[in-house]
Amino acid sequence: MTARIAPFAASTLTRRLTPLVSPFAVGVAARMGGQIIAFALVVVASRHLGLDAFGTYAVAWAGAVIATTFVYTGFYHALLRAEDLEARIDTLFWVKLAVGGAGAGILAAAGLIVGGPGAAVGAALLAVAPLPLLAVLTAWNEAQLWRAGRARAASLQVLAGEATGLVAAVAALDAGMGLWGLILSRYVASLTGLVVTTAIVRRCPRARFAAGEARTASHTAWPLWGTTGIGMFSAYGADLVLAAFLSPAAVGAYRSGARIAVTASDVVLQPVRMLGWSRLARLEREGDRDGIARSWRGDVALACAMLWPATAGLGLLAEPLVTLVFDPSWAAAAPVLAVLALARALSVPMSLMEPALMCTGRGALQFRLRLVSGLALLVALLTLGRLGPVEAAWAVTLSTGAMSLVCLAAVARVLGLSARAVATAFLPGAGLAALCGGSVFALAPLVAHLPLVPATLAHVALGAALWAAGIAMLFRLKVLALPQV
Repeated sequence: MTARIAPFAASTLTRRLTPLVSPFAVGVAARMGGQIIAFALVVVASRHLGLDAFGTYAVAWAGAVIATTFVYTGFYHALLRAEDLEARIDTLFWVKLAVGGAGAGILAAAGLIVGGPGAAVGAALLAVAPLPLLAVLTAWNEAQLWRAGRARAASLQVLAGEATGLVAAVAALDAGMGLWGLILSRYVASLTGLVVTTAIVRRCPRARFAAGEARTASHTAWPLWGTTGIGMFSAYGADLVLAAFLSPAAVGAYRSGARIAVTASDVVLQPVRMLGWSRLARLEREGDRDGIARSWRGDVALACAMLWPATAGLGLLAEPLVTLVFDPSWAAAAPVLAVLALARALSVPMSLMEPALMCTGRGALQFRLRLVSGLALLVALLTLGRLGPVEAAWAVTLSTGAMSLVCLAAVARVLGLSARAVATAFLPGAGLAALCGGSVFALAPLVAHLPLVPATLAHVALGAALWAAGIAMLFRLKVLALPQV
């Protein structure tokens, strides 16, 4: 009997575990893991560095991320789309090398302009300048993995690199390396990705270059670089403006507060957005325009119900959370976190608009909206954000709120959603946010005599319990539904 049951049990277990190890599930887990590791890195840094040193690192790392992102887009996507891979693959490596070299050169020039090796920011920029070049072969390998359908390997190698980078950062900071320990950890992460992807792909670029293939690939690259540039400014514009007008300490206060807000929101928004892309693309192929509208509205409702209670708690408990998670000396990050929590709550329509517009043939509209949002942020930062980190957070929040309303109106018009249908999508999230936020005020007098740690944990526990009960009730009443692929 046992011999007969064992194969059946093994088959059942395999069926149940298969979704958990699917390429999509692994990709979502890897993205979430990367966000958690990035957050953990800031927590570790807060135990060893002041805001000034961390701000210096944040400026240099922002530059490195921007330059490296251009390596991972444009010609990267041209490799994914190439019909004749063998005819184009080597040429694409060399043009990607040129992109990485340009990024490295810009970072080095910026380092020299702001003071060179004798200035903290200049030295940090010079130290990270080679990172875009180091990323070229890794990006070339990774694109081949995605093209070959090896999504799990492509996702997990990124997570492995970030994990080893975190270990290196902990060891280097404990050894007293300070700022340079953080920069060293970035090299460890990059080299890990390089070694792992090269070992998997086992292919070296050849000394072949076809100018015609490069020109053809550039038709894919240029539009994507435009979108990438807007996205990078939206993510790091405040850091750059604060660095230009104020000090590294201001950048450190802003970036540390932003790190908590971004981590909390991306854990929700990234999976919902990825699921939305998969499902809306299927509905597009089926020609189900009404299904796309219903699906997008459901995604907005779920994202708000998941995110808004958390952002309400972050905003109201910003000061004790910063003190506990980081360090009392980083208290300047608390008001930044409180304001940016509001910004992340307001960002839901803008964060989820791409799949809705792209899957209804309105890609040009999506690009124009992104361009306008970048310009709005630039104006807000130059008028308000240059005054300080909290003012920069308000600049981000005001521009995000205004553009989210514009994006919401545009998507509603394209999908044919009525004002009532749009408004009711936000009601579950608003109700849960009010419930969890109200619990902070109700509990405050009861825990006022407690030390900081138990008082804060009591707030978090009560808010989480209320949120879980509310979510369960909304699912039972079928007000919310889990998104399907």
